[in-house]
Amino acid sequence: MIGLTLVALSLSFLSDRNFFFYPPEWAPTFNDIRIDIIGIITGILLMIAGFFNLKNDFVVGILLAVAAAFVSFMIAIELIHIYFVGVFRLKPSIILDIYFLVNIMLAAYYRRSHKKR
Repeated sequence: MIGLTLVALSLSFLSDRNFFFYPPEWAPTFNDIRIDIIGIITGILLMIAGFFNLKNDFVVGILLAVAAAFVSFMIAIELIHIYFVGVFRLKPSIILDIYFLVNIMLAAYYRRSHKKR
């Protein structure tokens, strides 16, 4: 589910090239297509890892770390939009992004803690 959600978020940002607009000088960087492509690729790789039950903790850990960084980046930018511009339409998005980040962290934690020693 993490991979599918990450792909859906990345595709929505890919379709809306003006989602992030503040600060104006950073808007092209925040809306960059390369960031969206990284999110899509990471989501697809996470879905493949889950489908094939990949046991390589290093690869899955890197993918989960990239997903957590992507979502943390979105939370930070959305907070900037709320507190500095006053765009309160992003409040539900932040709540859902925080929930998604907690799910990513729990998946990373429980993946390592249930291994047999």
